Amino acid sequence: MTYRAFCSLLLWALVCAGACAAEGVATAYEHFHAGRYAEARLAVDALGAEGAVQPDAVILLSRIDRETGLDAEARKRIEHAIAMAPDNPDLLCEAGEISLLQGRFEDADAVLKKAIAIKDDHLRARFFQASLWNDLGRRADALKAFEWFFDYYAAHEPDT
Repeated sequence: MTYRAFCSLLLWALVCAGACAAEGVATAYEHFHAGRYAEARLAVDALGAEGAVQPDAVILLSRIDRETGLDAEARKRIEHAIAMAPDNPDLLCEAGEISLLQGRFEDADAVLKKAIAIKDDHLRARFFQASLWNDLGRRADALKAFEWFFDYYAAHEPDT
């Protein structure tokens, strides 16, 4: 398996496994993954004020913004949510991903480090951090970061 194929499969598993923590957001994520962004946004809107502050819902709306070309709005949405919940590793990870995609590598590194400091086994944050380091040419750091996944899965799923 090539490096890129491995990373794609790993990212798919991480996103799908952790994306639907809140039951009310699950339907919206189904629409999102099928490319039905308007329906996904409506499903989040149906949650009302409660949905507007759920980290999963905010992250989903941010992803919808990015997929529909509203990158600045996606960043603002996540930054506002982080101001309300500064120690939420999922929101920090999303901010790191956005920074990474926008080429703001120092910002991405800092916010991903913070997410990992809050939750050591935050899989998405660790994946984006390893990818960032690889893209920056920090091969030894990236290798160590990717090896962390092997250790993690060996400890948590020894039969696989």
